[in-house]
Amino acid sequence: MAHLSISALERRFKKYLAKTAKQFIRQIRLDNARRLLVETKLPIAQVAYQSGFSDHSYFSRHFKLMFGQLPLQLRQQRLSSIGVI
Repeated sequence: MAHLSISALERRFKKYLAKTAKQFIRQIRLDNARRLLVETKLPIAQVAYQSGFSDHSYFSRHFKLMFGQLPLQLRQQRLSSIGVI
């Protein structure tokens, strides 16, 4: 085990990744959600839940902040690019 205090761990995250541990974990979850939205036909609420988000509006808000579009917009863009819409 690393034997670091929480504050020391946070300082290392900030130093090496320029973000907090919470931001880093959220980024991984959102990347996973984006992959699921593109590769599967799961409903957006199910994608959010499988990615670790229990609040759909929180998920959508942070998804838009990270990727510049809402999950629904990404899904529609994907569907139109493969000729479904």
